[in-house]
Amino acid sequence: MSDGAGFSAAVVEGGKLFMWGNGGSGALGAADSSTEDQSTPGLVELGGATVASVACGGKHSAAVTDDGKVYTWGSGFCGQLGHGNAESKAAPTLVEALASVSMKMVSCGETHNVALAADGGVYVWGLDVEGQLGLGASGHKALPTKVGGPLAEQQTVAVACGIGPGGPGHSAAITRDGKLYTWGMGRDGQLGHGDTEPRLEPTPVAALADKTVVAVSCGATHTAALTDEGRVYTWGGGVSGQLGHGDKLQQVCTSLYPPHNTPTPRPTPGSCGADRRGGGLCSWSPRWWAVFWSTRRWWPCPAAGFTLLCC
Repeated sequence: MSDGAGFSAAVVEGGKLFMWGNGGSGALGAADSSTEDQSTPGLVELGGATVASVACGGKHSAAVTDDGKVYTWGSGFCGQLGHGNAESKAAPTLVEALASVSMKMVSCGETHNVALAADGGVYVWGLDVEGQLGLGASGHKALPTKVGGPLAEQQTVAVACGIGPGGPGHSAAITRDGKLYTWGMGRDGQLGHGDTEPRLEPTPVAALADKTVVAVSCGATHTAALTDEGRVYTWGGGVSGQLGHGDKLQQVCTSLYPPHNTPTPRPTPGSCGADRRGGGLCSWSPRWWAVFWSTRRWWPCPAAGFTLLCC
């Protein structure tokens, strides 16, 4: 399953895709090319292909079929459909630029995408305002482009994008050795590098260097990661309590159950800083779901008192 900005999608047994919700810009991939809202799940046709996974973005969607092909549809205003132009598509359309590459998964941000190939390569396309494509200062890409830099010599096993209300967004990737990389917008500390600066290329999250990360999820202004020890770390914006640290006070934390009476005016190295900005919700997929609540933190911090379910 995946949720976008006002619409949802689910892949059911047999690889059939259903979508419902806000149909603006053709994000639901309706068979009649309708852009009307849909209050009940409707079948999305991909030319008879079997869908393996789906991702929803701001006003667009993407799916990976069981034979490794990527289809996109919805708004293409920022090149986020990957067809080499800014045209929107009301029906799922094959991303020709990736037709010769076997793809494993795709994640949709507000106006950009990050996709993972079966060989561990990472491809990106769409809007690039604060480095969310991870290609340096190369600008927007209307066609999928392989990410180089620190990930060039790494085999990536998972990727994620943040969906923000009109914001540039951020991205994340996990390598085979369990290291987490983040890049893009960092104004709420959602990159986990101890500051609020953007990163134009994938940058390792040093605060988790001694951990093995197995899953990551990006919200609008915050990020959450799960380690092989079963612990959840959260950081970034937390005005709605989405970080799971039990309060909304400005504070730092250096242990699993941090004291909540340690005031600090700014983040300190090796700790988690917080203030009262941010918003959003993270969820785990396909087997983990986590609900978080609390402040803004610039360094990853174990979330105390969270609820974590394995299904």
